[in-house]
Amino acid sequence: KALVEEGRVAVVGSAVAGAQFVVGVPDGVAVDAGDVVGKLARRVGGGGGGPPEFAQGGGPDGSDLDDALADAPDILREGLGE
Repeated sequence: KALVEEGRVAVVGSAVAGAQFVVGVPDGVAVDAGDVVGKLARRVGGGGGGPPEFAQGGGPDGSDLDDALADAPDILREGLGE
């Protein structure tokens, strides 16, 4: 939550019972948390979504969590149109 309040996007992942993601986006940042979490969750064989400011999802392939999180910066840059 603190990261979001400082104007930074928070991407958190956990490999407990598969792979789980939570994405938080502060006001004024042109990234859609639902899109980001959906793309991350597809990398672990699942899905997810939510509103633009907060979303969650996951999938069964916990062994792919690290690779999915490594892709997060590129996914965020895509969301910003970079």
